[in-house]
Amino acid sequence: MQEWASDPTPNLFDLAREYAARGDIGRTVALVDYLIRQRGEPPNSRLFAPLILCNVDPEHGSPAAVRGYLKQLDEEGLPVDSGICHDVLKVLSIHVDHILRADILDYMRRTWFTLSTEGQQDVAAGLIREGSLEEALQIINNLQQSGERVPNWLDDMATYALLHADNFSGALDVVTSREASREPGSSSNLGDTMLDVASKLHHYVGTLHGWNAQVRPGRANPSIGTLLEVLATAAQHGDTDLAVQAFRCLGQHAVTFSCREYELLCQAYLSKEPPDLIGALSTASTMAENGITPDRSFTRVFYAVFEHDPQNAQHGFELMQELHRNGRKVSLALINTVLESYSSRRDLEQAMSIYQTMHEFEVYGPPNEPRLPFANATTYEILYDLAGHAGQQTHDLMVSLREEQRALGVSTTPKMLEAMLTCCVSSGDMDEAKELLREAEQSGIFPRPDSVEHFVATLASRRDDPFASTRPVE
Repeated sequence: MQEWASDPTPNLFDLAREYAARGDIGRTVALVDYLIRQRGEPPNSRLFAPLILCNVDPEHGSPAAVRGYLKQLDEEGLPVDSGICHDVLKVLSIHVDHILRADILDYMRRTWFTLSTEGQQDVAAGLIREGSLEEALQIINNLQQSGERVPNWLDDMATYALLHADNFSGALDVVTSREASREPGSSSNLGDTMLDVASKLHHYVGTLHGWNAQVRPGRANPSIGTLLEVLATAAQHGDTDLAVQAFRCLGQHAVTFSCREYELLCQAYLSKEPPDLIGALSTASTMAENGITPDRSFTRVFYAVFEHDPQNAQHGFELMQELHRNGRKVSLALINTVLESYSSRRDLEQAMSIYQTMHEFEVYGPPNEPRLPFANATTYEILYDLAGHAGQQTHDLMVSLREEQRALGVSTTPKMLEAMLTCCVSSGDMDEAKELLREAEQSGIFPRPDSVEHFVATLASRRDDPFASTRPVE
């Protein structure tokens, strides 16, 4: 108490107000008590005002305490002036009590008290805390339309609430509106959250905004998870610039790249209009040169483009040839994808044209290492399937493909066996089919039961015995 002894009473009232505004309940109560006991101040509104306001303390303040002081004011017959009303609203911007807030606002209307700009901001904050977001946004909008500056803390609070309500577009509107008014930008934490949420939702505009606002200027260093989501978002929308930046940032995190990251980068190139085939195929070559083998998911992004437009398939293959001539590594899986796209359209002529030039891609290593053939099991699975729809050419094409398959040392797979059986059934060459089954039995390769049933049914209709010299296929 000694610290206040030399201060004039008016200064102590101001000091009590300062303590209260900081939420220092202990010192506020002590000073008010000093004013009453030592300075002889009678109960009055100026004493109750700081006692009410100090409840802005987030941890120890409470609406119940405010209600208690308002009751004492009433019992003492003291007026509740506009300042006290605004102090109550300030407390209720932190501690939710919609009934008390409604009572105060109603009292202010009945007594013709004007709600200040700061009071409106406090009301909006209280509404946000209790979940009445639409009403709060209306107050904020009215303040903006009347030319009043909305403080950053309230904008941030509204933005977080919109994000929590899964209204990302609304949150983005708040942020871009602030930027349009040339007010200081969002806090770094909010910017990070915006980018994280936008990328998880694959919200392209929001992701791009967050990236340009936070990452490009060096304000943020997103986590690996966020960078992967940014890469996926960029991939979906064909933004190769954003995709490349996210990919490079992942590299700076010392990420061990997998097929998935390369797939997303390729997808970004292929999602452009028209597809950037050279960018995608060059990226695929880089992946292959880094020793990463394409999986089926990786090839599907290329297949979608090749299958959609035969010109893309042809141009893609020509670019693969050019990359190979320039010393780049071209994955056989992508060449097979071109074949697969022609097979889906039953375009035998184009598929065989591609196949006949695939030998250009054969790679010869050191003398003591085996060569890498230009075709593999997938190649022949596609071609045998296509041969089954080649009409009169079916038999001769299948025989020719079998010879080349054997010459390359490519083992027969169950899928190839089924396709070849289909060719035999289609061409009526049952002897060849039985020979296939005998070879398959010796190799321990068997087709699916439904394929066998179809084959047996065909032979039965011709009164032939498919397993004259073989045991039953299980």
